[in-house]
Amino acid sequence: MYSSGVCNSLGYCYYYVDVTTLPGRVQMFSKTGRGVVLDSYDRVIKSGDPRSAKTFLMVQCRASDTVSPELRTRCISFMDVDRSDMYVRIRYNLYVDPEYDLSEVPPNFELDSSFILHADAFYYGYYALESLRYRGRYTYIHSDHGSLYVGAEVYSTNFHDAASFKLYEYDTSSKYRRCFGVGRVLNK
Repeated sequence: MYSSGVCNSLGYCYYYVDVTTLPGRVQMFSKTGRGVVLDSYDRVIKSGDPRSAKTFLMVQCRASDTVSPELRTRCISFMDVDRSDMYVRIRYNLYVDPEYDLSEVPPNFELDSSFILHADAFYYGYYALESLRYRGRYTYIHSDHGSLYVGAEVYSTNFHDAASFKLYEYDTSSKYRRCFGVGRVLNK
């Protein structure tokens, strides 16, 4: 599943994942163990309940035709598994929005709903989601209200904790969730 890695000038190493080997249905959990859910406005937020998590369909990124072949293997989009025309996208913070008629609007939707998946970016066993539209900016959980945002990396433990996620394969036929490369935990 892992391919090559690269380290930046501050010593942080990013290992790349070939998303073609990852399962489709996933649930995302914060480093504190809280699931990611949708509120009544379709805003992506941290769950108040440690056992709740929204299931998304992880698919090839919507802007795959605009990225290099190296990035294409780890570029993803998240579709709402219950609504096939709805994708997680950046709108200041993260929302689930309908797929727009791309002939009528600028192609921002494609970029806003595409992320680069980094394995072991800030912590071993956790993933970081870098925005394709705003390179160098990562999805993180806002500490005040739990909404997910995209922001520039801050070299602090607080930011790295907020921007680190576990992705679990969600298989309704199994009593287990499988965490990519890290083992198994019980499903509800």
